[in-house]
Amino acid sequence: MNETQKIQWKRIAIEAAAIVASILLAFAIDAWWAEQQDRREESELLSRLHTEFALVRDGIGARGTQNRVQVANAEMFRLLEANRDGDGPVVIQNTLIYEATIAPTVDPATPVLDGLILSGRLDVIRDNDILTAIFNWQVRVKNVSELELGAREFVTSQVIPALAKRGYMGRAFREEKPDGETSILVDDELVGIVSKRARDTDRVLNQLEAMKETATELLSAIEKAQRQ
Repeated sequence: MNETQKIQWKRIAIEAAAIVASILLAFAIDAWWAEQQDRREESELLSRLHTEFALVRDGIGARGTQNRVQVANAEMFRLLEANRDGDGPVVIQNTLIYEATIAPTVDPATPVLDGLILSGRLDVIRDNDILTAIFNWQVRVKNVSELELGAREFVTSQVIPALAKRGYMGRAFREEKPDGETSILVDDELVGIVSKRARDTDRVLNQLEAMKETATELLSAIEKAQRQ
């Protein structure tokens, strides 16, 4: 084999190294570009989540109906307890009965978060504090929903039948803003039922407050991530 026919291993090695390097560089560029796209998507999602949960938090804070229900049940219990040992019925305003037997529910609208979870794209968010806050939010929503459904079932199956059995309740429930008053016969069973209803209402409001705090924590985590 003459000199010109010798295999030029050095040249081949250099060319192979150049090819491998170019391939690795292409992969690196693709990975960098994909990373930039993911971060851009994450930034947009965090901005939308912040807007969404700012509205949700403010909505939870303006819980006028729940507060009225709490006050009405506390007043109902006070009236019944004060007349537990009385000789006759206690007269209660129909508006108070109506407020005490409302069983409101809270359904926070979070389409951005729901869409992320249902589409399996929650992993776009890298920040652990945000992910923890989202998990805590889901737990809070579940707790509130269970308490509200339980409270509604108790009102339907226990409170309203107990009140109806002890006084004329038709006028109190046919109108959104009933007027007049109703005479209620008071006994230990009714006092116990209304007492439980008042406690259930307090528990719902406590969980709503915890839900509001969790929304605030999520907003703070998002703002921190956006500053980084």
